[in-house]
Amino acid sequence: PATTNGYPIIVVNGRQLRDILWDTWQIVHAANARNTFLFRRSGRLVRLAIAGGSPQMEFIDDTVMYGTLARLGDWVRRTEDGEFDVMPPHDVAKDLVASPDSRLPPLDAIVTAPVFDQDMKLAAAPGYHLDAALWYHKPNDFEVPPVSENPSGDEVEHAKALLIDELLVDFPFVSQADRAHAIAALLLPFVRRLIPGPTPVHLFEAPMPGSGKTLMAEIVYLVASGDSADPMTLGKDDEETRKKITSVLSLGRSVILIDNVRAGIDSANLAAALTAETWQDRLLGQNKMVRIPNRAVWLLTANNPHLTLEIARRSIRIRIEPRSDRPWERDNFRHTPLKPWVVENRGVLVWSILTLIQAWIAGGAPRGPRTLGSFEHWANVIGGILEEVGIGGFLGNTEELYESADLEGQEWR
Repeated sequence: PATTNGYPIIVVNGRQLRDILWDTWQIVHAANARNTFLFRRSGRLVRLAIAGGSPQMEFIDDTVMYGTLARLGDWVRRTEDGEFDVMPPHDVAKDLVASPDSRLPPLDAIVTAPVFDQDMKLAAAPGYHLDAALWYHKPNDFEVPPVSENPSGDEVEHAKALLIDELLVDFPFVSQADRAHAIAALLLPFVRRLIPGPTPVHLFEAPMPGSGKTLMAEIVYLVASGDSADPMTLGKDDEETRKKITSVLSLGRSVILIDNVRAGIDSANLAAALTAETWQDRLLGQNKMVRIPNRAVWLLTANNPHLTLEIARRSIRIRIEPRSDRPWERDNFRHTPLKPWVVENRGVLVWSILTLIQAWIAGGAPRGPRTLGSFEHWANVIGGILEEVGIGGFLGNTEELYESADLEGQEWR
């Protein structure tokens, strides 16, 4: 039954708590079916919260659930004298938070562009995608041209030209491998669900400040998310780094940028996060442990970083060298400034990335010719795409990266 204003009635007195909980969940599911707003993630309730015009995940606590229940129904107490309005029972809100119903839809990520799901299907419709457990938030005025099911050679060449000759043309890559890895970073957010297990961190490095490494990482972030990067920094100690990792993973971002690492990169928690399929920790201000899926794309920028071998073997290098003592004074770029050009052309840049991926899928999704320990699935997919579309150099500088990091091993040898 419903009241005259259309809200369902929940009688709270003279009943077992389990019966009240059952009725409450039916009301929640009915509201969720009309307009999906409540999800489960890692055994906890989450909702979409708007921050800066874009949604992000937010774990729900007792207070938020209590307010939600007050908005979903009319809570009443029935007596011989009639029916009286009451507030929702706090025990009901607490139980819903503590024991989320398994029928709630799962949510692992929020994306702002079409991406491929684990079945190699393009999730291009805005809204919730159950099979991929993701929410696609389509920004205003963002349109991606149609992607051919079997891209032609001309389409593939045009897509490559947009990335290589327009987007990345002014970055002075040290080698073909560095450029291939920059394209790999652009591809990864759109095929992350095709890769079970972890992916390496993309290390953007340069010999000095002002070289353009942070700009390149921000461009990768901007193409994937449509928004300016909100970088994190490593903590003063590894405990603070762990808390930062937990906080940023809990938001469900598809790309995480760690910017301007000034000292040596030696973090056990960062190393653990880069090879963990799920991240377990306590949320700030709470005692309950939470297990968060680690499906993010990791980017890191630094000037001539000193890596431990543990971090180096979890990294792929993207190094640029302007060969100038004042690289920030360079001019004559193809697109100046670059970020506004990317914003204006994001739709066609995303099209180019999706076209290269679709060409690989149409070609039978061949595995890449080279592999990387602990990241074999990633190497199979990303290496396969680059090989299929004729972009060489993938994993061509890993040995050099390891040698620069493994100082102790060099001494022993």
